[in-house]
Amino acid sequence: MISLIVPVYNVEPYLRKCLDSIVNQTYRDLEILVIDDGSIDGCGQICDEYGDEDHRIKVFHTENRGLSAARNLGLDNAQGEWIGFVDSDDWIEADMYEVLHDRAIESGADIVECGFNCLYSDKIIVRQKKELTIPGEEAIRELYKHRLNDTVWNKLWSQNCFKHIRFPEGRVFEDVATTYRILYSVNRVCTISAIKYNYNVRKGSLSRKINIENLIGYWRSHKERYDFLENRLPGFVNLELGLCAKAVARTWAHYYSCDKGERILYNADIRDMNIFTKKNIPLFGNNNWELRLQTGVFFPHFESALSFRIAWIINRIVRFLKQN
Repeated sequence: MISLIVPVYNVEPYLRKCLDSIVNQTYRDLEILVIDDGSIDGCGQICDEYGDEDHRIKVFHTENRGLSAARNLGLDNAQGEWIGFVDSDDWIEADMYEVLHDRAIESGADIVECGFNCLYSDKIIVRQKKELTIPGEEAIRELYKHRLNDTVWNKLWSQNCFKHIRFPEGRVFEDVATTYRILYSVNRVCTISAIKYNYNVRKGSLSRKINIENLIGYWRSHKERYDFLENRLPGFVNLELGLCAKAVARTWAHYYSCDKGERILYNADIRDMNIFTKKNIPLFGNNNWELRLQTGVFFPHFESALSFRIAWIINRIVRFLKQN
């Protein structure tokens, strides 16, 4: 049996299409855990309606605690040998889980990943995968080559993957903070070229908002990954350092444009970020980094309001030049 975990929050226009694509899967042995995360639109009623019509659906209504908490609740209640995640504003192809399950059995993989469509309002970008069957440690390297994704929703996972792992609550980029830990713990990962997931890219979605909370979450996730790899797989540390630097540069450039209350709220995070930068990142970055990134990691070496202001101005100028 596959346990599918579907967190739901204020996605009424998309929810029926999502749930229809799940209940009509050609793979029928499903447990569908729908977590209504305190929705204030009509999602709660729609979830109950589907739960009444299909005995495989179990509906949970909770206060709003965020995507990670909803996924964790699903994991705590999942009974299947396999786990899948579907975001409630997305939809999946009818045979997605039949194809993934068959490939998992054939290959003996703990994780199977498929390709996906990114659905924008004016275009579709296809993210197709090269077919691979590799050890978990090598799969971490493939993350940095963009042949594997941090995302959890285009994969089928053995239940053992989540035996000791949960998503960090109260933070976006929860996949970045989780997937590498699972890859490190498994024996085999498989990718298939078939496009089976449809990811709806919405401008208003939480993960696409550029604000200090999201930027700090992105930084913390990559810093944790750096620490994890440094102690276990030091050969990957330099690959991760570039992503840490990108998180630093983006956060630093945005931080000064926040109001004073937000800056006070995240002072400790900024201080930790600056300490990490001074210790691990050269003053001018690495020679192979683009100029914007080298500039961005220069300023955290100097803590002053003037440095913030200059970094913010340069970031705005670079953004303007790229748009024109």
